[in-house]
Amino acid sequence: MAKALNFQNYMRGADEDKDSRFFELANSKLVQYAVAGSRHLEIEQDTSLHDCCGGIIWETSFVLAAYLEQNLEARVGRPLRKVKVVELGAGCGLLGLRLASMKCKVVLTDVDQVLPLMVKNISRNESKLMHCPVALPLDWECTAHVQAVAEHGPFDVVVATDVVFAARLVRPLLESIKAFSVKPNTLIWVCIQERCAEAFTCFMKAAEEDFEVKRIPVENLIEFADQESVLLELSRRCDESRRKEASVAVLGEKRKKKKADGELRQTETRAEKSEKKKRTSKSGCT
Repeated sequence: MAKALNFQNYMRGADEDKDSRFFELANSKLVQYAVAGSRHLEIEQDTSLHDCCGGIIWETSFVLAAYLEQNLEARVGRPLRKVKVVELGAGCGLLGLRLASMKCKVVLTDVDQVLPLMVKNISRNESKLMHCPVALPLDWECTAHVQAVAEHGPFDVVVATDVVFAARLVRPLLESIKAFSVKPNTLIWVCIQERCAEAFTCFMKAAEEDFEVKRIPVENLIEFADQESVLLELSRRCDESRRKEASVAVLGEKRKKKKADGELRQTETRAEKSEKKKRTSKSGCT
């Protein structure tokens, strides 16, 4: 069995040679990530997935995981077991599984060819989680995929790491984020590095058209983090279409509740009629 590298132990004191250590981590078959006490997640990587970048854990996933470990509960303002999270470009699943280990209800998404590895890592860590994450295919350009994921919402938190690598996919990415952030107070975090200058510039410009964009310093999050990792918090602008999306989501929830209440009343009415009929029958036999 392949020997696992423990992320926290391996990167401790890695200021000067962090790049070489990340290279070793990326080429390790198994990576352990400590979550609480002696517990840890174990993530399998697959460097043979050449058609996409989801086979390994990227630095940005570690950075955003560290930030959310320290800040998520305070930001959502309620117990994490009630929080729904969707991750775009989840890859082998480290970030989403870390959030699941914090008791969040998580939906992990990525392209089809990554799903077998993602599902394997969910199964590998399932016994350590309160809620087992759901793994779904998501091509940002596929409307059916986006709708299928949105049906698992509405989401309280949207996260994504290392998802900006092609300029032509920037708009589909942002539209997907918008589709999953219909609640007025949805929290959105994106952590990226400049893999492609054109795509990075395009993303930063386009994001500011639809969102309020705040850059969060990462230098003090974990000892190896530097300016290469750009952590952004996005907040939806409250325009008319945004209000309509939120209204539709709220209306949908109200309709579900109304339908459930109606079915309950019908059941209670049938039970009352049945009981009344029994009493009438008994009194007629007396």
